[in-house]
Amino acid sequence: MPVTNSIHPVAPTERAYRQANPTSMEVLVVQTGGLWLAIRAVRVGRLRRYNPSDLVTSETTIIPGFLGFIGSLQVPLLSLATLLNLESAPLGSEAQVLIIDRPDFSVGFVVEVAQEIERAELPTLRLLPPLIERMSLKPAVWGLWQRTPDIIIPLLEPLNVLNEAEWQLLTETQNFGI
Repeated sequence: MPVTNSIHPVAPTERAYRQANPTSMEVLVVQTGGLWLAIRAVRVGRLRRYNPSDLVTSETTIIPGFLGFIGSLQVPLLSLATLLNLESAPLGSEAQVLIIDRPDFSVGFVVEVAQEIERAELPTLRLLPPLIERMSLKPAVWGLWQRTPDIIIPLLEPLNVLNEAEWQLLTETQNFGI
């Protein structure tokens, strides 16, 4: 008996083909530093409302953008706007924390708004043009998504906003509870 979805029946071989050859990907649309970005939804382990009272600050600024630790999770919290050299806006009631899981630990990135998960069709995605490749957003921004005919949103890989030495500092800080 074929596997079905709400739109039309899908044969098992067709489902396997679609999984091996996807036609779209899910992205979480966020705003930070006044810039709209899209992050592959599979990269976001958890999403939670930013609560300043849950932040445990440190006297040590380990890396630019380090805000402290999310006390209840013991996860380092970073300002995504600062890491991308964008102007940080005051964090309001809509601010969210994206928890990104690395193999060795988790890290939180605070954004002004986490809007929604959308399906980005692969034909609407483009690799970066040479001009953008030279900007400071590279290697964190890996492509562009044409959300509508008038709106183009950069695609962000959050694990690339820090270099390996900065990740190492965060790991050591978390291990020693600084």
